[in-house]
Amino acid sequence: MQLSRGFTPNIQSYVLASEGGYVNHPSDPGKATNMGITIATLRAWRGTKVTNKDVQNLTQAEALAIYKAQYWDTVRADQLPLGLDYLTFDYAVNSGPARAIKDLQRVVGASDDGVIGAKTLALIDSFIKSKGIAALLKAYANARWAFMQGLSTFSTFKNGW
Repeated sequence: MQLSRGFTPNIQSYVLASEGGYVNHPSDPGKATNMGITIATLRAWRGTKVTNKDVQNLTQAEALAIYKAQYWDTVRADQLPLGLDYLTFDYAVNSGPARAIKDLQRVVGASDDGVIGAKTLALIDSFIKSKGIAALLKAYANARWAFMQGLSTFSTFKNGW
């Protein structure tokens, strides 16, 4: 099993491309968002009040710092197999790290406590050894899709997700 190559420029370009630019859709519970960073995330990151204009002016460098610290590192993507690293990271950006981790834990049969620890990593490895990485990626992507289909905003945003 090949482990993640890290938060590389390729990973960074993928997430920036998929998240897009500034939006403030009235049906989006995240409100003002830029490069996938919501106003609430930016407020928490900076530790101060932020405005929609602050979100709109978010730099790529700051967005990448937030992605790395708040999502990539939180889901321990560096310790995940190649492919699963990005899938878990991307899920975390869209739905929060705890949700992404819990669904991964459910897929591999771990306790869904929202923290990737040694037991979860061992169960990921065991799942891959018995069924293969492709089966894990498919099962995890299906769990993610099932979650997203249950959201009240699914019909509005499904094509963007």
